[in-house]
Amino acid sequence: MACSSGVGALKTGDGSIVLSDSAKAELLSEYFVSTGVLDNGVLPPVRPVVSDDTFLESIDCGEDKIRKEIKCMKANGSAGPDSYPPILLKKLAPSLVAPLSLLYSSFMSVGQVPSEWKKTRYCNSHTQRGTRI
Repeated sequence: MACSSGVGALKTGDGSIVLSDSAKAELLSEYFVSTGVLDNGVLPPVRPVVSDDTFLESIDCGEDKIRKEIKCMKANGSAGPDSYPPILLKKLAPSLVAPLSLLYSSFMSVGQVPSEWKKTRYCNSHTQRGTRI
């Protein structure tokens, strides 16, 4: 029972065998539709992770610390939510370290960060070995 796709022969509910790609696609589609649930369009409530009255005591924003963090970035990684690839940040590090240190230090001097920074959602990502990244 050779097939032209990577999916082997499938059996329907009545026991007949399906060999053609289009029939297999239709059969699989029907199965997944039958096991799924309809989206009601309502997002679940999300409580704020950090309240607006949260203040920071102290955080090291020195140039050495920022330089070290940029150096530890994987150069071949994918771009983050800001669309900048890590290789760009690594190459521009000598020019970015001082302004970033001033920027972060100014936020820390008043004890708050911009409200947009508090809206970030963090999700654990697991590798094949089960370790968190």
